[in-house]
Amino acid sequence: NDPYSSHSLIWNYLEKCSLRDMKVLELGVGDASLTSRLSQKGAQVDGYELDVGSVHLARPFCRRVYEGDLDLIDDMPLDRDYDLVMAADVLEHLRDPERVLSRLKATVKKNGILIVSLPNVANIYVRLNLLLGRFPYHSKGILDRTHLHFYTIKSARQMLNKTGWVIEGAQTSTIPLVIIFPPLNRWPFKLFLYMLRGATSLFKGLMAYQSVFICRNPNQHQLL
Repeated sequence: NDPYSSHSLIWNYLEKCSLRDMKVLELGVGDASLTSRLSQKGAQVDGYELDVGSVHLARPFCRRVYEGDLDLIDDMPLDRDYDLVMAADVLEHLRDPERVLSRLKATVKKNGILIVSLPNVANIYVRLNLLLGRFPYHSKGILDRTHLHFYTIKSARQMLNKTGWVIEGAQTSTIPLVIIFPPLNRWPFKLFLYMLRGATSLFKGLMAYQSVFICRNPNQHQLL
């Protein structure tokens, strides 16, 4: 419902791709919203998920679903010729995301794509709370209590570069006020969303809620 959420930005990118028969690995299928859309567009989707409920949601839309801890990716018999890997709101939950990112290069074709979204801990909400001496954990969002790592836009970019991915493009999502106040997604309140989007574009480090990166694998996977 939020046109400027990370998942909306990711789907806007995917809709421009030729998805039919594209081989996709989705890490963390969640509610299977992206999984189902990819399947409907003709993509061959494999899922990788820890939560049993999410595994059941994704199964109707996947060729196969690997059930397990992504930190143990070496134990999974993943294919080595994916066209696209998606890691939306996943890496911050892992014990060693850099090792997983490096390992993923062996599963993607040369010039294959990795899509990553990560929360921006330098968002104004977190900064104001720190100014007041607070660091309030929540059940979801930037300060989700299950997050093991926190990233700014800059440090997220550095991690992707360090692990050998070439960043081809990047976008930022806005603070998801429309989820809290659904009427904002209707006229004339939409004008406020446009203003918020404009402010986010101008002041990414301060206003961005999440960063979305489109990355390319420059290596032959057979050599990794």
